[in-house]
Amino acid sequence: ADKFRQAGLEVTIEEFGMSPQAVPVAWAVNVRGGDETLDLTSASPIITFDRYMPTATGDLNLDVAWVGLGMASDFVGKEVRGKAVFIYSVPTPSSLIQSASWMGSLRRAQEAGAAAIVVVLAIPGNMAFVSHVQGLANDRKVPVFTVGLDDGEKVETLNAALAATNRPLRAHLQWTVETT
Repeated sequence: ADKFRQAGLEVTIEEFGMSPQAVPVAWAVNVRGGDETLDLTSASPIITFDRYMPTATGDLNLDVAWVGLGMASDFVGKEVRGKAVFIYSVPTPSSLIQSASWMGSLRRAQEAGAAAIVVVLAIPGNMAFVSHVQGLANDRKVPVFTVGLDDGEKVETLNAALAATNRPLRAHLQWTVETT
């Protein structure tokens, strides 16, 4: 401001209040089945996590439902109510625009009663990234996380092996969100 004044400019300073902002500060996602536990180290809450989380802190233990791309036919015969629903999502062209959003997969899981949603983003490697998703209904609270492809493929492999022997795959999801 002083430099602008020295240059002969009129300077007006106004204060703007900042609205409270909720930010995830801690989280963890793992799955377990049989004797195996997979810590999904790439897990991240979505950018708008605070809009969809049911509570500021959470600790859920849920059965897993793997629904592939999450198209309507992928849900046929699958009970997802009260479960952690894993959806495979193709970036088109990036993590900001992805198939789980534009194909309606997220909303489909939400409307079918999913207790949590985990989006496996099909970008090679195991990127830990914060993405945003579109298509969720604002009136249903369900925590949504993303995981990298390597973690997602490990979950799918374990899920398939357990399904062949009728054993369940369970997910443990935790989060803490602080408002400042």
